[in-house]
Amino acid sequence: MAADGEKDASQREMLAKALEIYSPAVVERWIKPRNRGQMRHPDGQGRAASACDDSIQVFLRVQGERITESSFLATGCGATLSSASMVTELAEGMTLEAALGLTAQEIADGLDGLPEHNFHCAEMASLALRAAVQDAYRCEREPWKKLYR
Repeated sequence: MAADGEKDASQREMLAKALEIYSPAVVERWIKPRNRGQMRHPDGQGRAASACDDSIQVFLRVQGERITESSFLATGCGATLSSASMVTELAEGMTLEAALGLTAQEIADGLDGLPEHNFHCAEMASLALRAAVQDAYRCEREPWKKLYR
């Protein structure tokens, strides 16, 4: 029983330290990311990676010109996971054209900010979304490409 109590105390301490650096929105999506997982037969998918070896892959389901569903896979730090989660939240309901213009700053703002040393995570999320939208446009023009996923 003491081991469980020590584990809980350790987790509370780590959470308190994370909240000294990151906003509650970042920590929440780090602990419980939204839209996490690979999408089967997406209409568009895109990937971006950073110099620190973190990566984000975004999957889109599209009806007409509107993103109806999005999900992600990510490897890396908590800021990467949070940025990937936020980009999928922001993208759902957007038109493809609007999603192309979604900026890293808008993603960071959705997370109530990111430390400067983690801003590249929002940039990576923006690039992954842009790549997924461009892929959705390609698959719309050439639907046979979706068969090879």
